[in-house]
Amino acid sequence: MSNQLKKMGNNEPVLLIGAGPMALEYVKVLKSRRQNFLAVTRSAESAARFAEQIGQDVRAGGVTNLTDAEVRGRTAIVAVNPENLFKVSLETIEKGIAKILIEKPASFSRSELAMLVAACQSRATRAYVAYNRRFYSSVRALKDRLESDPILSIHFEFTEWSHRIEEIPMSDELRANWLLANSTHVIDLAFSLGGWPESLTCHTRGGLSWHPAGAIFAGAGITESGVVMSYHSNWLSPGRWSVEVMTRNTKFILRPLEKLQEQSKGTLEGKIVAIDDQPDMDFKPGLYRQTSAFLEGDNSDLPTLEEQLRSFEEIYAPILGRL
Repeated sequence: MSNQLKKMGNNEPVLLIGAGPMALEYVKVLKSRRQNFLAVTRSAESAARFAEQIGQDVRAGGVTNLTDAEVRGRTAIVAVNPENLFKVSLETIEKGIAKILIEKPASFSRSELAMLVAACQSRATRAYVAYNRRFYSSVRALKDRLESDPILSIHFEFTEWSHRIEEIPMSDELRANWLLANSTHVIDLAFSLGGWPESLTCHTRGGLSWHPAGAIFAGAGITESGVVMSYHSNWLSPGRWSVEVMTRNTKFILRPLEKLQEQSKGTLEGKIVAIDDQPDMDFKPGLYRQTSAFLEGDNSDLPTLEEQLRSFEEIYAPILGRL
């Protein structure tokens, strides 16, 4: 990892809430940054298991059992499983945490997101939602190029491999909300580049036994900044995640999202752009830069909880056909 990315940690411990695979990825980043942290889990069994994995003590009993001195005014990262994000985030906010990073999507429900927003407002808590694809090295390189060659239109695909998802052990609740829990990585990235939708027409068809809300998604619209957007996703057919960004001079392709290709006028093939992606090789892609931005107060690419609620209302729910 380059010297520019190495930062000295803060002596005041960050609360890391959770003990699953995502929490373990955060531990790798925090330790690399020499950032003190207090890991918190709900059960004694998960605390013992996580302590063995990370090589330090872990507090059982959940955030509600921490003292006011241990939480008030502190910073926290909530990295529990998606089904428990709302409950644990609400508990964390109500304990007086000053700043919180919540793993996506924060909740599967608009009403729960609204409750989290209200709780933050009543306690002056600053809350952000973790969409690490925004921090990919490929996305950073794309944004650098867009400064001199603005976006005209975007097309994206968030096709999920349904045959693989059926084989992954998970709760029925998580599987039924897979678009919110997983596909929003791509949707959030596309609209973070193009801007908020001014108008958006969405079509949803079909369904799966585990995702009855839909299996085929297509739509188009225009953003407040004048960018024309379109999307397509068919979970019954082969496909993959991708984002294509068209400017006057170039077509930029994120497919896979970790790689950036550029296609110039008069050419038929995209060429891979050489980028410095070492942080995405050393850690879960995007996570080092995302966590660093959160800890250092660089919130420009971190969606707030209020913005996540707006995304749910204006983007995710229409795509799902919930309106």
